[in-house]
Amino acid sequence: MELTRNLYRLEEVKASLIFCLVNGKTKSALFWCEEILASECGWILGEVLLQSWIWYACPYDVSLIYDIRNADYDCDVDDAIIQIVMRLISAIQKGERNMIRTLTLGLRTHPTGGYTKKPKQEQKKTEIHHILSDAGCRGLGDRMWYYLSRNLDFQSLKNLVRGSKKEKKILGNAIQTLMDLSVNDRYKLPALAACCLIISCRSDKRKIICKKSDIDGVPNHRLSITSWLAEQGKRTGRIFDVEPIGILGLRKQSSMQEIRDIYPALKEGTPFWKRITGAYDLADDSSKESFYDTWFPNDIPDEWSLDDQNKSHGDANSSLSCRKYNELYFRSFVKSKYFGLYLQLAEKQSNFLDFESLYKNIKIIPPLYA
Repeated sequence: MELTRNLYRLEEVKASLIFCLVNGKTKSALFWCEEILASECGWILGEVLLQSWIWYACPYDVSLIYDIRNADYDCDVDDAIIQIVMRLISAIQKGERNMIRTLTLGLRTHPTGGYTKKPKQEQKKTEIHHILSDAGCRGLGDRMWYYLSRNLDFQSLKNLVRGSKKEKKILGNAIQTLMDLSVNDRYKLPALAACCLIISCRSDKRKIICKKSDIDGVPNHRLSITSWLAEQGKRTGRIFDVEPIGILGLRKQSSMQEIRDIYPALKEGTPFWKRITGAYDLADDSSKESFYDTWFPNDIPDEWSLDDQNKSHGDANSSLSCRKYNELYFRSFVKSKYFGLYLQLAEKQSNFLDFESLYKNIKIIPPLYA
């Protein structure tokens, strides 16, 4: 179990951050961001923000994917990260949870979007550009993804971007960022599907998605972060409880023993604690006492009240069904006529967003061009 700077479980911090982003809880989202950064896990924060935009916000505030990828995470939460989080929350509230719908439709065994004929196997490989371009021009992102999912080696998506010179630059940067991410298997399918959603936006919607979300209140959030930094390492630094709903279904159950005897857990903790504990001898009582005196002066965690201890290490193993998961994170998709198809395929998986496995296991038509 990786413990963070203020002795939360890292997995629970990530889950709480995602829950706060989806539900518009800006202040607590920023706290979880700072907790990750203070634990010297900046790359993890970048991944959480990237995946949150792809899964929950795409294609709104489309330049955000580029800004998230290029932000500096080797620091405490600064104005740039505050703005990213606020824009992301705003974009998620506008979003229609298009990603999960698009990926689900790609699993069907016949073309979508009003097309009833299966693609002809004898079509030439060069024609995939025209097929994708036609679907994009007609605003059929689902159909575009259907064909792209069977031709994942297609590398010319950026050439399909339409719009004004300014729009092409913004959209092109987003597409290139997603294409770069797609090299990683964890991002491959959702990143490429996101490209289809962006490219298929018609002219009126392109103007909307190219516009940055309006934000207000950065100075107030900066003051909050400054006050949190002053309390780091103390029991008062544990400002928020982990989200009890957000952590449901996590694979590993937490144990309060980690708080009551933190020294063994910190050896396997986040980079911050690994660096700190490396300077102390675990087997030496005086060294251990020196550690507590330095990092928890007059505030030893095993002497905290039960309420203070219970701010972390929640009951993560309560059952979370596939339907309940989608009701929490993809509310509009649950009302879709395609939700039944997704439910049938995904409910037996522990990771409900593991489309990589779904695409491998389902019987679908072969690639258009063998």
